[in-house]
Amino acid sequence: GPSRGLLWRVPYPGTVTHTGTHGGRGKVAVVRILDLPLLQLFQHLDEFRCRPGDKLEQGDPVGTNGVTGQVTGAHLHYEIRIDNGTPLGAPVWGDPASFTIAKWKEESEMKEYVVQKNDTLATIAARFNISPWQKLVEWNRDRYPDIGTGNNALIRVGWKLRLYDPREQGPKPEVSKEEFEQLKQRVQNIEAKLAAVKKAL
Repeated sequence: GPSRGLLWRVPYPGTVTHTGTHGGRGKVAVVRILDLPLLQLFQHLDEFRCRPGDKLEQGDPVGTNGVTGQVTGAHLHYEIRIDNGTPLGAPVWGDPASFTIAKWKEESEMKEYVVQKNDTLATIAARFNISPWQKLVEWNRDRYPDIGTGNNALIRVGWKLRLYDPREQGPKPEVSKEEFEQLKQRVQNIEAKLAAVKKAL
């Protein structure tokens, strides 16, 4: 892997929200991506080169390549996660390996969601950054009069839930199409670089 002490830099600008040691993850730095409810996690660092509250520009140092936590050699575990307030270490939404900003954007702009097995109103709400989850009940009661009833807040597999208030015109994307295309391009460039780096290891 990359040599120990190599300086890892942040691919997306944002604010450092947390630095700390977490069991198998070792030393973890968390940076919230600017203007998006997404976190980037840098794990197994030897040393932090940032502090909570720091505002980082793209390319600013985060920490050094290390061997903290459960690792067989010096390496970085980098993840992007949705920021739904889940504490670090708790189960979080999504498989970080397949998680990209583009995918998040696409899903967050979905106007409807089909209920899957094991979903609850709370997990759907967290996934789409809807708070409190009771909003889903209000927005869908006209379609499903018994939604949210009973002690396990009833929903059924296959129901199509609105993810917006039908009295409004549906979700308005906060990012313009143009901005999003630029962001997507940057993400693809970064992902291509990461893939090249991984191949070289």
